[in-house]
Amino acid sequence: MEKKYSIGELSEITLISRRAVRYYVQRGLLAPPEGGGRYHYYTDEHLKRLCLIKEKQADGMSLEEIISWLNCAPYQIEKRENEFPGPVLRTHYKILDGVELSIESGLYKLSESRLKHLRETIRTILSDSAKVIA
Repeated sequence: MEKKYSIGELSEITLISRRAVRYYVQRGLLAPPEGGGRYHYYTDEHLKRLCLIKEKQADGMSLEEIISWLNCAPYQIEKRENEFPGPVLRTHYKILDGVELSIESGLYKLSESRLKHLRETIRTILSDSAKVIA
């Protein structure tokens, strides 16, 4: 049985705002929700497509490029969606200027104290490597 998502649930899972989801529907990046009126809902296919859009944006593609890619590469999209049993979501942590940590959801969750420790450790490693380079 296919899961049904409200726009709020979809937004929470993907970390994409409700406004952006509606905009993607308006632009044709995402199919309109199923159902009607107050009882509309989104499906796993919507979730997969949003994750794909988010992934392409993270790769540096603009919305226009993503629209073009989606329109020109239906086989690639279908193949890509079938490679994964579910969406791959990532949490991004800014460690230092120019250094970002990306973690797939469900694998790890960093507390503020662990994140602070990680930042300090990476700062130490990078300052040591800067001494080696200089």
